[in-house]
Amino acid sequence: MVIELVKIKNRMKVDLKDLITRPLGEKFYKEVGKILKNASPNEVILMNFDGIEVADPSFLDEFLVKIIMDSKKTEKTFYVKLSNFSRLTSLNLKSVLDSYSRFKNERIAVATNQLVDNDRYCIGNVDNIEKSILNYLHVNKSGNAKEISDYIGYPLDETEKILKELDTVRLIRADESGQHHYFGI
Repeated sequence: MVIELVKIKNRMKVDLKDLITRPLGEKFYKEVGKILKNASPNEVILMNFDGIEVADPSFLDEFLVKIIMDSKKTEKTFYVKLSNFSRLTSLNLKSVLDSYSRFKNERIAVATNQLVDNDRYCIGNVDNIEKSILNYLHVNKSGNAKEISDYIGYPLDETEKILKELDTVRLIRADESGQHHYFGI
């Protein structure tokens, strides 16, 4: 499912080029929440920022952080991926996610379809091994735990722990059949 944020902005009759303020973030969260009720289980939701110049930290905190946290709920899990966002939006989101992680003592990150700082396909805290796994899955689209273990040079049992953590954070998708096969978002 693709969610075009500029279309939502236009439908809500928001005249600004930028997405700013907590109240606007709350309105977007409610509007997108209605759309997400139609999402299939484990569906990838592509949040397209095309046409949006900047999303500020207050907006991102009220809108995107809540959507990311909703994606982890067990009633109806889904995956969030961002596209066509500006560098400033990326920096603002990184700041918001870092603050959230420190305040809540909970890991939070979001997949992207474009490289961001340090050649990563995500915004949020990932280490170099996790970055390698995300890059591998971005290029290859999928892989089993053994292939990924061989690629990163880690023992299989340690690799499986990392893969489970990346799935918990919603940066990769695990095969539902339990065959230790993983997919990029």
